[in-house]
Amino acid sequence: MTPLPFIRRLFGPRFERPVFAAGAPPRVLMYCASNIGLGHMGRIVRVARSLRRLRPEANLLLATDAGDLRLAALAGDLAVAKLPGYAYRADRPFADEPRGLAMSKGQLRLIRQNMLLALAQSFQPDLVYMDTLPHGKRDEMLPVLLWQRKRRPRGQAALCMRDIPAGPDERFKFAASAASALKQAARYDRIFIAGDARFFDCFEEYGWPPALRERIEYLGFVAPKPPPSPDWDASPLARVFAGARQTIVAGFGGGWESSELSRALLDSLAAVRQKAGAAVGLAIFTGPSISSAEFQALERIARGDPLAHLETLSGLFSLALDRASLAILQAGSSAFQILDSDIPMLLYTREHKLQEQEIRAARLARFAGVERIEREEFLSPARISERVAQALRAPRARRETGFSFDGDRAAAERLAEMLKSNRPETGA
Repeated sequence: MTPLPFIRRLFGPRFERPVFAAGAPPRVLMYCASNIGLGHMGRIVRVARSLRRLRPEANLLLATDAGDLRLAALAGDLAVAKLPGYAYRADRPFADEPRGLAMSKGQLRLIRQNMLLALAQSFQPDLVYMDTLPHGKRDEMLPVLLWQRKRRPRGQAALCMRDIPAGPDERFKFAASAASALKQAARYDRIFIAGDARFFDCFEEYGWPPALRERIEYLGFVAPKPPPSPDWDASPLARVFAGARQTIVAGFGGGWESSELSRALLDSLAAVRQKAGAAVGLAIFTGPSISSAEFQALERIARGDPLAHLETLSGLFSLALDRASLAILQAGSSAFQILDSDIPMLLYTREHKLQEQEIRAARLARFAGVERIEREEFLSPARISERVAQALRAPRARRETGFSFDGDRAAAERLAEMLKSNRPETGA
């Protein structure tokens, strides 16, 4: 037999796959991509955490282009394969380009697509689990899905979409003709929606064919209540809450447009206190996408105020939100964490891909104590201070929606079932 080193010298390095025994722990390849917000990453790591409780022996590997991986700590020691990412251009609204690479978007797409396919072929997942984007960003996961389907029944795939996958008038793979929707859905063994049909009925809004009802399941919103944290008492946040009679908690998602909105809140804080007649605290979570220069500029404004505090991204955000006298939030996933509570909310919509958030904000505003705030109001010191003071003065009303907010647990249960069904020889 020809020695392997000779073959390598003759033909160069070759692609080699690891060998996994039939009874090896199951492998789950998870995927999420986003260069705007944190909803995708937050959902998938919470599902990973819940799945670990059910199948602690499973190997979980997350492929993502998230610029900040601190959220991955929610799932413990989660293995992460980092993809090169995209960044928004300063000269063209909502146009992105490769981050840190002098190449075209098409070239980066192929690089990411090849990385994902090689990762899947090496990891040989029993299950591919994807969040939000059917077939991945710019269809980069499509080769993985096609390869995974050839491995049936050993390889399965599941997709979880957010509560409102897209605006009904936007381009969306599952919102075309009935035949196209069924074709796209057939790439997955299971499809979940992290929401509730009573809030947004995808079948009605998109005109999905009845046959899809057998493939798609609503899981409930992914908005688990945060556990107590030993870090809270020693944090600057705790000092703000202790020193203030009322505390505003503002969250700006990924932070893509948080600089001017954070500044508007800081600039209006004195007027808010005057109108509210109370010591009002302010805790701002800008999101990780804010530049260091912008964050430092905001910190300089807040530094002289003992009842104001800024953070980019923190595991204490959920705890602060649960203690808020008023929450000012982007109309994304964070609002659901406190929807079944009496905490008043002012919701704004981001400028990019706003149709989905516009719909969500309008529907959330049907509940007591939830109001929309427009961007022009936000950026007017007089108007924002008056809206905030009014919300702080208003009587609080408890909301009881009847929705489930344990979508991460429900998703993990379904994934555990899938792992069990395709590994009969393990006895699991």
